[in-house]
Amino acid sequence: EIELLKPDFVIFLTGFGEPYDRYIHENFHIQSTSSVGSISMDDVVKLELGEVPLAYKTHHPGAITVAGHGLNDVERWNHYNAIFDDIATNFNKIQGLQ
Repeated sequence: EIELLKPDFVIFLTGFGEPYDRYIHENFHIQSTSSVGSISMDDVVKLELGEVPLAYKTHHPGAITVAGHGLNDVERWNHYNAIFDDIATNFNKIQGLQ
C-alpha cells in the first residue's frame, strides 16, 4: 500500500514492542529513529524511512495502559499533537522543497 499510494507521511498507531516493532522492521527500511518534541521515545518516535518522507509510531487510540501506567486522553492528545506539530515544522520536506 505504501508503494502504491506514496503517502507524504505515515503514522503507525501500533504501540511499541512485539509484534509491532518486528513487523515495521521487516517491512520498512528504518534509517534512524528520533524523539518528537519533549515526548518520551517510549510514547512517540519519529522513524526515518527510505519509503516515506515523514513517519511516526505511537500508541493506538484504544490503548489504555502503557507499561503499567494508565494512558489518559490528555496524554494521548499530547502525543498526537507533538506529531502534528512535527509534520507542520517539516512541511517543506513533505513538499520536496528541502
